[in-house]
Amino acid sequence: SIDTTIEIEDLNRDFFNFHRKLAPFGPHNMKPVLELKNQKVSGYVKTMGKDGGHLKFYIHQPVSGRNIECIGFKLGEYMEDFKTKSFDLAFTVEENHWKGNVTYYLNIRDVKFRSE
Repeated sequence: SIDTTIEIEDLNRDFFNFHRKLAPFGPHNMKPVLELKNQKVSGYVKTMGKDGGHLKFYIHQPVSGRNIECIGFKLGEYMEDFKTKSFDLAFTVEENHWKGNVTYYLNIRDVKFRSE
């Protein structure tokens, strides 16, 4: 179930710092499931995994000019829909630690494509 709907501009440094303070996450403190409505892919959609079963793409923040990484595990079959349609996303925020840097991405839990 979705905990709250947010706007894409809410995904900023203050938000990620606050989200980190909610940790540690686990059975008694689940990560919040957030929703973004009416999004479109910015740029390309790429398959991942040996069978192409997962997707990676970005959505654009108009005010900041930043692109936010999205990973869709087991969503490879929807690649063409992501390329051509707008959608609502349910997701959790995840941290990626690599070479001393921390970045954030949206782990897509569910998607609803909009018929335009």
